[in-house]
Amino acid sequence: MRLQYYLIGAALLFLACNNADKQVAPPAPAEDQPVKTGAYSQAFGTALDGVIVAYGDMINAIGKTDSAQTNLKASVLLTQINGLSFSYLQKDTLQYKTVQQQQANTVGELKGLIGDQTVKEKYNDLNMVSQDLFDLLRTVGYAQAKRIFFTQCPSALGEDNPGYWIGLTADSTQVQNPYQVGSHCAQIMDSLPAHP
Repeated sequence: MRLQYYLIGAALLFLACNNADKQVAPPAPAEDQPVKTGAYSQAFGTALDGVIVAYGDMINAIGKTDSAQTNLKASVLLTQINGLSFSYLQKDTLQYKTVQQQQANTVGELKGLIGDQTVKEKYNDLNMVSQDLFDLLRTVGYAQAKRIFFTQCPSALGEDNPGYWIGLTADSTQVQNPYQVGSHCAQIMDSLPAHP
């Protein structure tokens, strides 16, 4: 009888030790993972649409060489961009810091554009605002229904000195170059969303 107790005890001890070796390890800490394109909320998408509309209003005003209206529309765009919250990107530290820097760059260039006295100076800042804003939109994974186009005019700022802007059409007969009133000098360089 004692032999049976010894055997049962040994078996239980063996099972206990064997199961202790197979304990589930705690999950590894999550590494930064890039946020999927278009992974933002509907509210953030609506805010992006507001940015695109405000940007379009600004380039229409600067295309008419109307400094007062350009400043007014640039101020609206500035408010829209400052209002963007990138909290959904905090899971990806690098992407979050990148988009914050791009936001700061765009805001800085917009403030410069508003402070410029001449249309030529405004053109130079528009060039930078457009590049910074398009980079920001790419980083946040812009995936709105309204497709946007990063557009270039190779001589907008002088010979061999291109000017860039964000256009809302790829139709070269409809693209209005904000750097030269009535000019259709435009080459599509890129677009978002990247894949329709």
